[in-house]
Amino acid sequence: MVAPAVFIDFLSSAEDRNIKYQFSDLLKCIRLIALFLTLLLPGLYVAVTTFHQELLPTEFLFAIIASRSNVPFPVIFEILIMEISLELIRESGVRVPTPLGQTIRNCSEL
Repeated sequence: MVAPAVFIDFLSSAEDRNIKYQFSDLLKCIRLIALFLTLLLPGLYVAVTTFHQELLPTEFLFAIIASRSNVPFPVIFEILIMEISLELIRESGVRVPTPLGQTIRNCSEL
């Protein structure tokens, strides 16, 4: 179903045809930046907090260590739990056909 498509088609919206092309291109750039941040930030967080602590300022590192002292899970497992729970919240918002579903969808996109 998605094979005859170009990558930028996945970042487009139906509303892009109804607004000026400058705004449409700006929105596509924002979506592209958001896509890269979504893909890269969890892995970057795991890499920096687990393997490259010297990249963080000392006081910030101490704050992270102090906050992680009571967490029983490793960082990678914590990130996976977070990603899965956000995806479950998004799916539940799609399946609930009431105004509550719209509220859940909007809150999960923040």
